[in-house]
Amino acid sequence: MWHPYTIYVDGKSTRIWSWVKSDSLQCDNVGFLSQALSAMPHLTGIDHVQIAMPVGAEAAARAFYSGVLGLPEIPKPAHLAVGGGAWFACGALQLHLGGEAGFVGARKAHPALTVDGFDAYLALLGAQGVAVTLDAAVAGRARATLFDPFGNRIELIAERPGA
Repeated sequence: MWHPYTIYVDGKSTRIWSWVKSDSLQCDNVGFLSQALSAMPHLTGIDHVQIAMPVGAEAAARAFYSGVLGLPEIPKPAHLAVGGGAWFACGALQLHLGGEAGFVGARKAHPALTVDGFDAYLALLGAQGVAVTLDAAVAGRARATLFDPFGNRIELIAERPGA
């Protein structure tokens, strides 16, 4: 028979249904529930974030994201490279920039990039003429906002609290 389970993730309840072989349900069978949950299709993380830019602005994107922020560019697959844009590595994730006709910079939506050596990194940006605004810390982690040459908001957040 199908039986509902209520699971709690980050304090929020979610109801799932799973198949059990009898009408009697053992409440102490945590292993069964764990197996049921791990077998369910689910999201596992974020691979990349895409930011828009004006069409044909790849040189400016490379100058800022690699030259100023220090992100290494990674090659786009050939079948996607024909559409322009540029991809950058940022830790285990990727930051993609793609040209958009009628582009308008994103002033609210933004990626938040983690920074090791937060204060020193902000000093490096300042030395390159990048305007950075300090924001209120969240969970003890320092934060700041800057804008790329296209008007897209980028948040910087300290890798660790107090760092």
